[in-house]
Formats: sequence, structure tokens, C-alpha cells
Amino acid sequence: MPLATREIHVWRASLDGPGFLCQQLEATLAPDEVTRANRFFFPRDRQQFVAARGILRQLLANYLRRSPADLEFAYQPRGKPYLLLQPSDPSITFNVSHSHGLALLAFSNFGHPPGERTQRVQEAVRILDAKRVDFEYDGEMSADVALNKELMAAYPFCRLKDTANVLIMPAFHSASISTRMLQELGGATVIGPLIVGLEKPVQIVSLGAKDSDIINMAAMASFNIGG
Repeated sequence: MPLATREIHVWRASLDGPGFLCQQLEATLAPDEVTRANRFFFPRDRQQFVAARGILRQLLANYLRRSPADLEFAYQPRGKPYLLLQPSDPSITFNVSHSHGLALLAFSNFGHPPGERTQRVQEAVRILDAKRVDFEYDGEMSADVALNKELMAAYPFCRLKDTANVLIMPAFHSASISTRMLQELGGATVIGPLIVGLEKPVQIVSLGAKDSDIINMAAMASFNIGG
């Protein structure tokens, strides 16, 4: 049951199956999942948790061609699970939502596993949605898709009408690597990093800076950019 490129599979499952099926699914759970299931006070809540996790394991096992019991999960700070993939596993991400005895399970082979940085990006999108800003923006996106209109066309849910002219990196180190590569390999003019938030306009340059780098940063400081 492979996932084609840029494909999403969505499954609907009942969490109120017969008891013997719940026992079979529970046999595939990890000890920490069983411990969590045992914390539920009402039997129906426990059964639905076991069913949701067990069905998730069964579907992931089919995609990865592995045993459901062999799958390992890690957890974000808020408890959301993500799969620990082995080097031989194909790329796959998932999301699970359940309510009133029904579960929806979505699987794709693009996107990134959930984490603190992706949560921040998603939160930024929600903030911009609430503010009703007058410029185009989108959330998580690989750089090649953001800068290539043909690749972007493969994602009809993308909010951008054209290629991006601003890229926000998930962390300082990834931004530094990208800009240095552009500078050395592509001959791009890199301005920054910029110091912001100080009472006085101050900027710095790195060791080995060229005359043009010093002039650019001096101009930034004189115009109080970032102040």
C-alpha cells in the first residue's frame, strides 16, 4: 500500500469495535501506551484510546512493511506522537484526530514531522490569519517549492499566487548556512545578520568583511534599521 509522490491518504475508523479486536490491537502497543490507556477511568475511553493507537500502528505498518509492534514513537512536549523512522523506511508523516467513537487518520510522504519549530510556524500563520494582513503568506514549505512556480503548482492548497520573495528560516543556523551558500556559490549580496532591539543603532560585521559589507552595515546603522 505505497504512497505516491505528493499524495495524502485519509482513513476513517470506528473506535467502538468488539472487545476481541481491541485485545488484538492492544497486543501491538508499547508499554508506555498501555500505561497511558490504563489511566482512563471509563472503560469506553480506554477502549477508544487503544483502538486509535492500534489502528494507527496497523496502518503505519502496512505503509512501512513492518510489524505494528516494532514501531517506535517519540513525543513532543505537549504529548503529540511522531514516528521514529529507521534508515530503510520511506518518508511518511501522519496525523490523527478522533471524537465520539470515530477517528480520522491522515498519512503523507511530504511535509515534516511535528516539532517545536513547525508548531511555531503554524502558530505564526494563525496569528496572521487573525490579523487579516494585506500580504500573501504561507506556512511550512521547502525552499525549492517556494522559489519554483512549477513545483508550487503541484500543491493546490498553497496560498501563494507566485514564488516567494521572503523566506523565513526555522532557526539561525539554517539561515546562516543558506545565506553563506548563496554568497559563496551564487555571488549573492548578503546583508546581515542585523542587530535589533537596542536603544542605539548598532550593527556588526564578521571577520574578513569586504568594504562593501562595511558600507552596507554602516548604512543600516545610520538609518537605525532594527532600532
